[in-house]
Amino acid sequence: METGYSLIKPLSAGVNPNGGIIKAADYESLLEANNLLDAARKEADSIMAQARQRAEQVLQDGYKDGISIARQECAERLITARIRANQMMQMAETDLVQLVKLTLERILGGIDDEQKMIGMIQSGLTSLRNDYRVLIRVAPEMENKVKATLPQIKENHPGVEYFEVVADTRISREMCVLEGDAGIIKCSISDQFARLNELIETALGDR
Repeated sequence: METGYSLIKPLSAGVNPNGGIIKAADYESLLEANNLLDAARKEADSIMAQARQRAEQVLQDGYKDGISIARQECAERLITARIRANQMMQMAETDLVQLVKLTLERILGGIDDEQKMIGMIQSGLTSLRNDYRVLIRVAPEMENKVKATLPQIKENHPGVEYFEVVADTRISREMCVLEGDAGIIKCSISDQFARLNELIETALGDR
């Protein structure tokens, strides 16, 4: 005869009837409740594990993003620093060129017209060094000064046996014209100074 009761011993299912007798239906309900509780705990553990994993992923993504941003900012700062350094170098080179030009101008300014004219004639004669005769045209006020320097000019150019200095009103004080068998050379102090400036800019610009 079925009584509808079961004798339950203390089990790990969480039911502790203290050795009493409970109905089978109640036991089944308790057992089901225990199973549901276990399932709920497992579900909660799974949710917590997923949450931790997601949190760790967010942290990793944030760290990577932070590193990427930091690298980008670092690269931008390096580029900016290089641009500024190049600008400073260009400014320094410009200042250096101007300083050298100013120094050269002061040096040339301290040389009298006679010495400048001698140097200019000597430079022009390098292209006419094989000519037998050279005619030197200068401004009237420079004629006697140039004639006085002929011994020095002849000494530096022994290949030219005959020099003639002629005053020409068409020529300014800072100019001279050299005529020889090889051709005609026009020289001026301003042209030579401009040429020196170009050489300075080229030399310092290639540093």
